[in-house]
Amino acid sequence: MKVSLATQVSEEGTAIFIVGFEDEDDQPVTPNSIKWKLTDGSGTVINNRDDVAVSPATQINIVLSGDDLPISNGFTGDAEKAFVTIYGTYNSNYGSNLPYNHQFDFPIADLVAIP
Repeated sequence: MKVSLATQVSEEGTAIFIVGFEDEDDQPVTPNSIKWKLTDGSGTVINNRDDVAVSPATQINIVLSGDDLPISNGFTGDAEKAFVTIYGTYNSNYGSNLPYNHQFDFPIADLVAIP
């Protein structure tokens, strides 16, 4: 799985993640099912983004914005991390409905003043 970030991630802004799916031979694959969730560093789901189903494709976009990108009240620093976990099943030469799980994290820039 390859993930790229199309934009910088700022508090309460917009972040677009481009996710591409590949099999064990690095060939593009369309999963049978795709779901994702958004959590903070302690595993707490952010903004009810849990078990979000996506139409299967070899590449998807995950768009986060506003309340998806908060800075917690107790945070004191330049950036806070959030985590996206992507999971589902796929078929390959090695079997059918094989499970996959992938997680990536990203910093959320803490803005001094938001309009």
